[in-house]
Amino acid sequence: MSTAKAVLFFMIKKNLYIVVYILLAVSAKSQNLVPNPSFENFPSVNPQFCDCGALSSSWGCAPIDTVFLTPPWYSPTSGSPDCFKPCSPSLNYKVPKNLFGFQYPKTGIGYASVCCRIFCDVCINVRSYIQVKLSEQLEAGKQYNAEFFISQIDSSNYAIDRIGMYISDTAVWLPLGNMFVLPFVPQISNPEYNYITDTAIWVKISGVYTAHGGEQYITIGNFYDDVNTHQILTDVGSDTHICAFYIDDVSVTLINEPEKDNLVYVPNIFSPNHDGQNDVFRVRCENIETLHLTVYNRWGENVFESQNKNDGWDGNYKGKPCSPDVYVYHATIVFEDGTETSRKGNVTLVR
Repeated sequence: MSTAKAVLFFMIKKNLYIVVYILLAVSAKSQNLVPNPSFENFPSVNPQFCDCGALSSSWGCAPIDTVFLTPPWYSPTSGSPDCFKPCSPSLNYKVPKNLFGFQYPKTGIGYASVCCRIFCDVCINVRSYIQVKLSEQLEAGKQYNAEFFISQIDSSNYAIDRIGMYISDTAVWLPLGNMFVLPFVPQISNPEYNYITDTAIWVKISGVYTAHGGEQYITIGNFYDDVNTHQILTDVGSDTHICAFYIDDVSVTLINEPEKDNLVYVPNIFSPNHDGQNDVFRVRCENIETLHLTVYNRWGENVFESQNKNDGWDGNYKGKPCSPDVYVYHATIVFEDGTETSRKGNVTLVR
């Protein structure tokens, strides 16, 4: 093979390895169970427009479970969450500049927002939330990584701490006309007194959730009433008196348990001389469930047999030391995952 052909073959082979590696890496990543996780879908209510905006400001107070402009997300209360895209016909709901400030999406072209508190006498415990049904139910006993990203809107003059995600079996909601606090404790939450004040960067809120089985809804917002909501003033000159956050990149993914390798190691020599090193002939296995080990001498006589996976041959037969020689072993192994294998070979006894 010429030098040029050899180089070309090497480059093709190298690139093939890279492609295979990338495909394996992608396939190994857990599936995100949150549909439309970064609020990219067009509305189903008014499909001829990318009509991002609030429920109440777009076409009045919508009933519970009405998709709010970026399906399948919706508002579980009569509070008014918002969504934003660059193609919105309204300047109020465009990206990156909109009614509430200036922010680029974490990924994609869109994001949502929720109001976490309004500071006025007639707005006690007023909130807005976003909710969505997961693509599949969570499995009992499995651990999931749940996360979302938030950024405080520019027009907020207060910051709070414990915005969170509530994971539930059924959809949670309040009766029509009610826009107040949902009475649930979020399993995933920003830590107490960790105030998020940055309007430039996206901050990740995340945690590990162990499922009891059957959960299929997530709801995001502030689940604490005004008395139990901790806040700090961030802009003395502003008169908006609100705390709200943009939200993007919501995910719930299964934490894959590392695959167990069914490894088997059988030594080919051992020395039962009681020096504390290699005194016993054992079949060593990872993830073993059962082991049947038999050892024969050169005349086919059974000198050792055990079905205890922790047992090994100490070089004795009928209480007397066996002579140095080559012996034959046979092992039948069943692993924790139910697979079965066998090993057969020689082992040398030395003294």
